[in-house]
Amino acid sequence: MRTLLAVCLDESGSMDDGGKRAAAISAFNEYLASQKKLTTDDCLFTLTKFNTTATQVIGLTPIAHIAPLTTQTYTPNGGTALFDAIAQTISGIDHFQQHTLCEHCHQPNDRIILVILSDGEENSSRHHTLHQIKDLVRAKEATNRWTFVYLSAGLDAFAQGARLGMHALNTYVVPDTAKGVTISIGAAAAATRIYRQSTATSSTNFFQNTAPAWPKDEEDPNVAKINPTASGSH
Repeated sequence: MRTLLAVCLDESGSMDDGGKRAAAISAFNEYLASQKKLTTDDCLFTLTKFNTTATQVIGLTPIAHIAPLTTQTYTPNGGTALFDAIAQTISGIDHFQQHTLCEHCHQPNDRIILVILSDGEENSSRHHTLHQIKDLVRAKEATNRWTFVYLSAGLDAFAQGARLGMHALNTYVVPDTAKGVTISIGAAAAATRIYRQSTATSSTNFFQNTAPAWPKDEEDPNVAKINPTASGSH
């Protein structure tokens, strides 16, 4: 089975606060390294960064060839074009599957994971609306080939994810701090590795086998959401 792994990474100005920039670079690179170690599937990777605009910086490429982020390639500034980033990523994957004529072209058994990291709410998209994104997410999930994962700061993240059409059990809430960025991407890395080693083609309970990682002196809101009984295909 082939896995198309996509990341939408927030590069808005708020990601430069309180050490979050350094945390995002380090955690993303650890995420990437952990995925490169797996040999259980054929994995292609794509990265879209978003601030006031959304930019696909890496098209679908064998994950072994993906370079780490640096302070030169991750420079937070501007607003949060979350909707445009999600739509652009989905469109890029659709185009790749439908029109790319090469050894990595469309395979019927592709499964797609789209991981979204944002520390704030949408405020800058110019081409897509909330309702369009929600309809798009639902349509893709209906194929049982797409899994959407939402990592966000703040206790209203579950509500934000729901408005986007994300499953609550595929949403991971973290403190709006540098440590929160590290926790969320670390949780996503562990869950992605587990998922890629399974035969599932989609998941509505992505973090079910991921150990809680919140600070021990704080209540983890994910515990109540991450039900050990899977709902959906995985």
